Amino acid sequence: MPKMVFVKILKILLYIGPILLASAAAAAGPEEMLRPQLDALQKSAGDVGIQVIALPSGKPVWEYRAAEPLVPASLVKVLTSYAALKRLGPGHHYQTSLWALDGPKGDAIPGDLWIRGDGDPYLVAEKASALAAALRESGVRSIHGGICIDNGAFSPPSERVCLDGQCGRNYEPVLSATAVDFNSITFRVSPGAKTGSPVRVSWSPAGDYVRMTNRAVTGGKGAKTPLRLQSLGMAPDGHEKFELTGRLPARGAGEREFRLNVADPAFFAGYTYKALLREAGIEIRGAGVKVCSVPAGAKKILESGSQSLGEILFGLNRYSNNFMAEMVLRNMGGRTGEFPATAEKGLAVVRRTLGSLGIPEGEVSLDCGSGLSRNCRVSPRTFGKVLAAVYADPSIAPDFMASLAVSSQDGTLRRRAHPPGIVLRGKTGSLSDVAAIAGYVEEAGRDVCAVTIICNDVRDPAAAKAAMHAFIDRAPGLVRALAAP
Repeated sequence: MPKMVFVKILKILLYIGPILLASAAAAAGPEEMLRPQLDALQKSAGDVGIQVIALPSGKPVWEYRAAEPLVPASLVKVLTSYAALKRLGPGHHYQTSLWALDGPKGDAIPGDLWIRGDGDPYLVAEKASALAAALRESGVRSIHGGICIDNGAFSPPSERVCLDGQCGRNYEPVLSATAVDFNSITFRVSPGAKTGSPVRVSWSPAGDYVRMTNRAVTGGKGAKTPLRLQSLGMAPDGHEKFELTGRLPARGAGEREFRLNVADPAFFAGYTYKALLREAGIEIRGAGVKVCSVPAGAKKILESGSQSLGEILFGLNRYSNNFMAEMVLRNMGGRTGEFPATAEKGLAVVRRTLGSLGIPEGEVSLDCGSGLSRNCRVSPRTFGKVLAAVYADPSIAPDFMASLAVSSQDGTLRRRAHPPGIVLRGKTGSLSDVAAIAGYVEEAGRDVCAVTIICNDVRDPAAAKAAMHAFIDRAPGLVRALAAP
């Protein structure tokens, strides 16, 4: 076939292709267009709910059990993020403040130093160190009392969010208003100098909170006893006891890393700040660490703001951080109502925000802000309304959309590839029997659509996720076909 003839035929096919696809959709119905993908989803899961929305119109173009509340897992973070952006604004900052009864006298604080936070979800050790350095720069060289941590901005002052009645896993966060490094410790273990010698173990952030019993040894190449690090609970003086056992091969093993949530976030924050203040050049002369409220009449001597809420959501959604989501929920409840903040106050804000979109109460039931629960039930249609509302709201859309993972690039979607020209910006959700996704699907040079898929009673998680992404690949073509004249 001559080249010129082939090019003309190709152009005709490209022109009439969408028309033929639209005709097929009209004849067979959209359900039949996506029947293979829907069949695959139903084969891998007992309950499936789906909605596809055309944007910017916000019009639903394809639904399957879209009004049925299902367990959404981490998709709940979409609702928490939306409510926080609408109620607090992308520029909202969280505060950590330092207090003293009399304020500095000369270069000294005569009594105790109180540290009080209002729920900063991203106060890492480097930022806490900057706060200590700022106190030194203000002229303070010594603290004659101790370090007091005030967690009174949250009620209860310390709380753990657990799944299925188990609380020992690192993705089940420990919450407190004054938190450092997500209320967790990173331990690093490496081989000792020779076979039979103790392994080397270190941890961060710095401080005296950890009391380590190291029973692990450096083994030969074939060492088979795995390393095990566990908490043995709290000592009476506010230190947490840890025990490391097992064997680490002398060669080829490299460094092993463990991340554990702390048992007592107040003492953990106190010992961390004590170490950082000393590192900044401030002498602590008084008793160690205490847990107590800022007293009436105390003076605020320094305050430090966090990153903006918009920036914080980047880590919260893109990497599905449970700790950050629950902290944002509680602070939102306090800021829009009154402190002390509680989970229920935050959930009430989320419910009111969703209600303003006309979402029926029966389609949403929440008991946490992260989705780390099987009691949360949300319909696909709820997520569709939120995604459409975000897309139409220029005051929050840039921050919200930037927080989502991007297929083949980063976050929880980094290993998910789509056909050339199709980009997914989305939030994933997964539990042992739940697979879900909600986000924006864009085909190069064409309009965007919003897709929500929730699968419960999942029998084959890998197959369910593959089927979800196969559905997403077809979504732009479906929207285009149904929109064609």
